[in-house]
Amino acid sequence: MLFRSDLVADTVLRLQEENRERKKRMESLARELVASRVPAWRAEAERIGTVLAVLRVLDDDEAIAASEAIHAIVTDAPVLAVLVVCGGPKCQVFVARGGDVRVDCGRLLRDVLGRFNGRGGGKPEFARGGCGEVEPARVLEAFRDLLRSDASDSR
Repeated sequence: MLFRSDLVADTVLRLQEENRERKKRMESLARELVASRVPAWRAEAERIGTVLAVLRVLDDDEAIAASEAIHAIVTDAPVLAVLVVCGGPKCQVFVARGGDVRVDCGRLLRDVLGRFNGRGGGKPEFARGGCGEVEPARVLEAFRDLLRSDASDSR
């Protein structure tokens, strides 16, 4: 059986373009999904010390839009948001603050990820980083512990 190289090349190009379009559509749907969930996430915010915080582990569908999600949560809202995305051998962590929240996100992230041999950084308003494979609930609990500790130290 002989193959015509021009047909194979055209087929490969067509399939690559279809894949790019599917990926764009999936990212668009993930952004819509996250946008629809932000109000509920804000409503579930918990008071930790002096901070109102949204702490979430994103599922696979939401993880594609993690950066958009963190910014959507804090836009026009006086909350601290922490999002954890774990998949495979790594965890990614996003931290952002909105409104008049007085938490240094970069410092907070570095302090927490240091407990898990991770790294990260950023500005006082937004930071991101990562660590090796760890249970996401442990990462969120470390944020809670540190926020509680900071609140008791400031008294």
